[in-house]
Amino acid sequence: MKKRVSRMISAALALALCLGMSLIPASAAEAEAAPLGSVTIEGVTFEVTGESLAIGSELTAAPVDIPEDAWWTLIIHITKDGSNRYAGVSAEGEITEFFTMSQANDYTEYLNTPAEETRTFVLTIPEEYADWNVAVRFGYNGSFDEIPLEEVEDVSFTDVNEGDWYYNFVIPASNAGWFTGNPDGSFGPNDSLTLAQVIVLAARLYSAYEDVQIPAAAEGEAWYAPYYTYCLESGIIAEEDGYLERINESATRFEMAAIWDKAAYPPRVSGGVNEVPDGFIPDLAESDEYGEIVYRWYRSGVLTGDAQYRFNGESSITRAEASVILCHLTALVETSKL
Repeated sequence: MKKRVSRMISAALALALCLGMSLIPASAAEAEAAPLGSVTIEGVTFEVTGESLAIGSELTAAPVDIPEDAWWTLIIHITKDGSNRYAGVSAEGEITEFFTMSQANDYTEYLNTPAEETRTFVLTIPEEYADWNVAVRFGYNGSFDEIPLEEVEDVSFTDVNEGDWYYNFVIPASNAGWFTGNPDGSFGPNDSLTLAQVIVLAARLYSAYEDVQIPAAAEGEAWYAPYYTYCLESGIIAEEDGYLERINESATRFEMAAIWDKAAYPPRVSGGVNEVPDGFIPDLAESDEYGEIVYRWYRSGVLTGDAQYRFNGESSITRAEASVILCHLTALVETSKL
């Protein structure tokens, strides 16, 4: 079964039980129903049952087997053109308004479900979101996966094949809209990202989190100009960084980490996933320039380095490697455990 991902920028990371939903006690027939879809996260399987996985259907979401003291998350994720909305529902049937990622902390009480509980709801979408993509997302132990209402056909590239180490990152990242291919149908996995591309992706990461639409470049303006300006105004980069003078040069891994760290959804890069003591990265100490960021990213499972855990910070970052990082930053894949 293909990896189920939604077409989103961010990503993220959060989902929504739609406005207008109501909690309805599950019937015995529903309990015995075959699952309409399932995902497995860190060894725990979550299922959605009901008559059909569609708007207006009554659905029941539940874990199949989960530790007794564990908690899980259920949200419905709607997305369109890089914008995302989420909503939650409590055990008592309280339903949130749709919220953006930056508003998620206001709805924390709705987004944690005890192991023994299920959620039964009628899946409805407000008219204003009628043409948005919809998916049911489960979260467990810091990782996420989701079931879309419709299967999303994977993109394909002439130079990205099953069995390539980067296949399971390039395809989800491209499905989610982070990358597009070349006119000849190739992806260019070994091509280096320029500073312009790193800055544009940073702007898209942060604008997805803030739910801001960045205008297209004006006639005669460089394609990256609106994104560069947005990053300046948002404090992601500064003029004294000197990026504009080298905008079309390859970005180093250090530069990528420094820029994306300020643009990423904060919980994704806060650490707490891996135990990584100072000195674990052979070519970088935590006290070095960029060391705090890189070590925190290793601890967050966003980075793992090469086979010897080296970061190689002065080297360029390839499109394949950037796909891996974007998948982790936006929760398109499970967190990397060292």
